[in-house]
Amino acid sequence: DRRLTWPDGRVAEETANKAILFHNVAVFSYTGISQIGSKRTDEWIADQLIGQPGIQSAITNLTEALNGAVARLTSWPDRRLAVVVDCWASTRESSLMRPWSCAITNFCDPKSREILRSALPTFSTFTQTLPEGKGYAFLPLGQSVSADTTKRLIRQVVRVMRHASPSPTTIQPETVARFMCDAVREVANRNSMVGRNLMVATVLNRDHPEYLNRPNSFAYVPDGSRDSTYYGPIMIKPDIAVRGFKAYPGPPRFKIKNGDNS
Repeated sequence: DRRLTWPDGRVAEETANKAILFHNVAVFSYTGISQIGSKRTDEWIADQLIGQPGIQSAITNLTEALNGAVARLTSWPDRRLAVVVDCWASTRESSLMRPWSCAITNFCDPKSREILRSALPTFSTFTQTLPEGKGYAFLPLGQSVSADTTKRLIRQVVRVMRHASPSPTTIQPETVARFMCDAVREVANRNSMVGRNLMVATVLNRDHPEYLNRPNSFAYVPDGSRDSTYYGPIMIKPDIAVRGFKAYPGPPRFKIKNGDNS
């Protein structure tokens, strides 16, 4: 979700960015404190990722930077922050690309993995690869998700997988993303810390033949709004970084006259 709130629960912003697309192969997103030093958290994270050649070095550099920067926020009442990285990766056991996730967090107990109500002095990383034969995995961080919402989300995902053809698959990323949006909005209905304006970022498995020529995608999903603006995440590539851009669907907003844009 894109909502930012003050410590007392008041809404500060409804359409903030919390996602960074890294080298077109991974998505970094965060939950928790929305400002580090003088910068918004998404921009601060992006600064740590710029110039990193790969995902592992980016995670290592970001974790070390977080340990120093968040420790200096001594006046903040709540310094909890989690950055989640999602991508496709192979394992030692198999060259098959599987969904892989890493959580960099200072409010998860390293031993019990229980979510804590206060920040730890340092950040820990927790990684998981989707097991062979498993079709989904959910990693809730931030606000709690009810058992009913979780069961409904799993049921929807399993149902659509069962009705899909194997190759090429009839499951589109947007279908699963819609289920995720529904789950987030269910949480938002009973938790004012969660917003109903959402951003969905999709990273495709490039080793899969049917995705070779398909672009990664992102979408801004407003709720009951006439705003047709699509807000993009920060995008970091080896040779360029793009922040704060907006895309407008539909016909161009300029007229073509005598071959010139006006």
